[in-house]
Amino acid sequence: MPEAVDGLVFLGAYPAENNDLSAVDFPVVSITASNDTILNWESFETSQSLLPEDTTYNVIEGGNHANFGSYGKQDGDGENTISREEQQTTTRRIFTDLIGK
Repeated sequence: MPEAVDGLVFLGAYPAENNDLSAVDFPVVSITASNDTILNWESFETSQSLLPEDTTYNVIEGGNHANFGSYGKQDGDGENTISREEQQTTTRRIFTDLIGK
């Protein structure tokens, strides 16, 4: 039901290969973290063809996968070099920019 959506944000994630969103008519934002070792980066790169050409990509330098939330360290995740608060503040700013469009 794309008509019910005003925008879409991916946090350390990407669409499944059977979800072609390339023709949607709402803003799409992808937020990743440079030290995220949970995200399958190869699948992330491949999935970009499933997103609209005007998708906005953001990389939070020094962030990791776990710090998109507040549930603690995840096995296999990279070490963050910025605080959880800094990563979440940056994420909120990106959300706010999307809402303002």
